[in-house]
Amino acid sequence: MDVFSLLKSIGIPGSVAAGGVLIYLFVVTFRPITLLSANAFEKKLFSKEKLFLLMSWQHFWQTMLWMCVFLSFTISLNVQKWAINQKLSSTVGSIAIVVGELIFFLILAVKDSKKENSKWNILKSKPMKIVLSILFILCLGVFYISFDGFIVGSALQEKGWNKFILLLIFPFFISLPIPFLMKPISRFIEWSKEMNIYIISVNEDRQQEEVTQDVQNDVPTDVDDKKRVHWYILHPINKEFILLGNNANRKLCTETKIIKFEELCDTTMFIEEKK
Repeated sequence: MDVFSLLKSIGIPGSVAAGGVLIYLFVVTFRPITLLSANAFEKKLFSKEKLFLLMSWQHFWQTMLWMCVFLSFTISLNVQKWAINQKLSSTVGSIAIVVGELIFFLILAVKDSKKENSKWNILKSKPMKIVLSILFILCLGVFYISFDGFIVGSALQEKGWNKFILLLIFPFFISLPIPFLMKPISRFIEWSKEMNIYIISVNEDRQQEEVTQDVQNDVPTDVDDKKRVHWYILHPINKEFILLGNNANRKLCTETKIIKFEELCDTTMFIEEKK
């Protein structure tokens, strides 16, 4: 007798039994607690499939969180009373999104800028970062609240599944871009940081080549410094091998190499903040 039949035999409804079995299989197969509680070292050793699952899971719940926040504000402020007017809600939303876009691109410019002048330094200060981030979140909130107000106002006139779709499904789908938009903002004000993992290895071929060149040029060499090479952990290739590169960004690597997972067991790994 399988698990499903056993649950039905003791009086548990079929739908509940099926749901319980699916949850059990999900937990056993994907181990969500281990997945969500993984640190920077563990995440670098995840397969592409497991990393995609983790990112999708986090994106889903972040989307749900923002959707609930904006819907709560919409209903508590009774926005649907005026937002049901499509012309008014679209006008307010359009203004908010245009201003929000300008602030967003300004934040990206400040974040990626390496210029050293008084204007940029002011914008790079902690208070200005917080002000810009709050202004962007306010614009984002005004846009979504006015849009959700129109949806809620329209849903009140519907019945059955149409009402359910308008109140929950549609707001969820239009909220999907929010985590993508908030990711650079959280890095901008240092709410979250991405980390790179690397090991220090000895490159004998490079050492021999550089020492030979220095001897020919009568240049004194520091053997220890020249032997130290940083190899960044990029991603696993399969269950046995992992890809390393001489740059944290795979596209910028000039050298890569493949090693077995066992070779990392007795190797000291280092962590650095992603720039």
